[in-house]
Amino acid sequence: MALFFILIVIPLVIYINNYVITIQPYEKWILERFSKFSKILEPWLICIIPFVDRVVKMDMRERLINILAQQITTKDKMVVTVDVIILTQIVDPVKTLYEIREPFSAVPNLSIATLKYIIWKMNLDEVLDNTNIINRKLQSETSQEIRKRWMQINKMELLKIDYLKVK
Repeated sequence: MALFFILIVIPLVIYINNYVITIQPYEKWILERFSKFSKILEPWLICIIPFVDRVVKMDMRERLINILAQQITTKDKMVVTVDVIILTQIVDPVKTLYEIREPFSAVPNLSIATLKYIIWKMNLDEVLDNTNIINRKLQSETSQEIRKRWMQINKMELLKIDYLKVK
């Protein structure tokens, strides 16, 4: 009986523990069979084949990205320091996995470049008076670029604008 337990039950428990997975409601897992994309696994109890299948977990929840203290020069040679928050989430887990290495670092980099371009074309007074317009332009231009690939931006907003005069 002890030999049966050692040879059958313990390996079976280890197998079930490693190869039967439960996917949470906020996750989607990508199943790769023989190192090629097979399908997207939705929340449920899934059994994978050892040495044949590999799963990659994708968290589909919204994430907050906080971009602190970006210094941007305006058209009239003033330096504006801007803090931005971004609420974003993955829309297409397959594109996120296979087309970009660091999706959550690509979003702030693209946002900063877009923000610098928007503010660079404005005077200081325009920047201070038109923060709502800057927010809308920033969100729409960044969203268009990111939506093509892997994610969506749910909200993007300037938190704080400070300025200094350049000599």
